[in-house]
Amino acid sequence: MFVHPTSSRERWLTISLVAITAFATFVLYLVSNAQASATDPLFQTIPALEQFVLVMAVYPIKLAYMLLASVVVLLLWKETTRSLSALRWAMIFFLIGELICWVNIVAFYEENLLLEYLHSWGMVVCLGFLIFAVLEALDSAVFHYSAPEVKCALAGVCGKCAKFTDVPCALERLFKWTLPLGLLLVWMPLTAPMVPVSFDTVVFGVGRNLSHSLAVQSYEMRYAPWTSLLLIGAAWLLVLVRARQGESLRLAKILLSAGAGHLAFAFMRLAFFAFYRDHLVWFVFWEEFTELILIGSVLVMLWVFQPQLWTRWTKLLSPL
Repeated sequence: MFVHPTSSRERWLTISLVAITAFATFVLYLVSNAQASATDPLFQTIPALEQFVLVMAVYPIKLAYMLLASVVVLLLWKETTRSLSALRWAMIFFLIGELICWVNIVAFYEENLLLEYLHSWGMVVCLGFLIFAVLEALDSAVFHYSAPEVKCALAGVCGKCAKFTDVPCALERLFKWTLPLGLLLVWMPLTAPMVPVSFDTVVFGVGRNLSHSLAVQSYEMRYAPWTSLLLIGAAWLLVLVRARQGESLRLAKILLSAGAGHLAFAFMRLAFFAFYRDHLVWFVFWEEFTELILIGSVLVMLWVFQPQLWTRWTKLLSPL
């Protein structure tokens, strides 16, 4: 059920990245938990509307997109193409992260740091697989860059295709020299100030603490960007040193996707925190609603571009 790579190196690189990032997340938790200090947050009353919004985000919205993500996993269960396999694993890790998040909310009032870190880890792995799925889908269906017997879709722009004539590949050169410029984006979250926010409140008679601690921000604004820098930098060096070697390009695509997943997560959390630092209820709501939009969009794209998936499951369920 794993992504079907063309070599064992790709398989082990993917497994290693998932395992290493999980281990790094646990190490970061040990460090952050040891440095954590007790605080005495102020009490803040939130309006009835925000109490309602918070409950909606934590229960119906979260449960809805978890159910929809499960539908995606079932639709893609037997798919073997690289893009659809990667999408399936993206949804599996999404579900893992969100189940951990839901347990943290219900059982620990979202105050268990290890569970919050594991939730974040599930999200970055999900985004990495999702980005890989998009790259694979665009490559196989649109650009044909990796297909040795088919001209790249940009051949008309380049004039000549490097697959059939002895000329440098323009797309490869573009990738080589724009990727380092893209790495500069990593410094945006790294230079963003970390500001702890925490207050006690009451939500429909139940006491809650709403916070976005320095420990949580250290994952989002420090660990994730630094990891992204290492992974994307490794992808760039691999292409730079071993250009035009098919397996090297595929390995670089895996590294790039993993790095981009970390960076996307950092930017998402940074944006929500910048918008709603003083209104954490809306931070929670819009993060949950954005995830609902994401999973809904995945289902719509599968319905439009992969209608046979729905037909197959309709036939299987019709006797019921």
